[in-house]
Amino acid sequence: MRLFFTGTGSAFFPALGNNGAFFTCGQNLYLIDCGEALFAKLMKARLLSGYPGPLTVILTHTHADHCGSLATLALYAAERLCQPLTLVHPDERVTSLLSLMGVQGDQYRLVPSLDEGGIRVMPRPIRHVPAIPAYAYCISDGDETIYYSGDAAELPADILRGLAEGNIARAYQDVSDFPGRPPAKAAHLPLDTLSALVEPPLRAKFTLMHINCGYTAKAARLGFACAEADHHFR
Repeated sequence: MRLFFTGTGSAFFPALGNNGAFFTCGQNLYLIDCGEALFAKLMKARLLSGYPGPLTVILTHTHADHCGSLATLALYAAERLCQPLTLVHPDERVTSLLSLMGVQGDQYRLVPSLDEGGIRVMPRPIRHVPAIPAYAYCISDGDETIYYSGDAAELPADILRGLAEGNIARAYQDVSDFPGRPPAKAAHLPLDTLSALVEPPLRAKFTLMHINCGYTAKAARLGFACAEADHHFR
């Protein structure tokens, strides 16, 4: 499974675009998150017209830099593509958010997880901020499984174990690097905490994302890769 990034920046680092990604399976397009700037980028890249199969959005949480374009995309899919999108998100309260933005229940399909078309998407609650629920996802295409943290202040022990045992091929983990901030109060996993959790031989399986400052050089020295936006989204 190959993941392409539509943006790699944090909410307050817009130069790198809203953090999010996409992958494809046959004629089907799957978006992971749908931030404020994404709809315009999708139209410019003509990505939506390139995959005539069902459109799926995997939503990690409802911060605007992850869902700001969701209502527009749902309406576009229903009215212009004539094919309501599938929204993967376990919290049904997202329906209230979409309703307030003019998206009716028959204009999209909400599911808590997905197992169809050769793709399996399984959510898990993850710690981010107290105000809203957030979810990480394990995504499988039948050949391999990846872990996508969304916005998370933790790395679950079983995910780290799955990476070490080879059951999970790669992890896409958001990090922050604010020296001096207590890890217990962090909304994203501190880079120093991640490096303490992950032994050097395993770091090659990690791609860091949600970049909030110039920590990429430090991450590279530690043996981690950093996400880069696909050329269509730069």
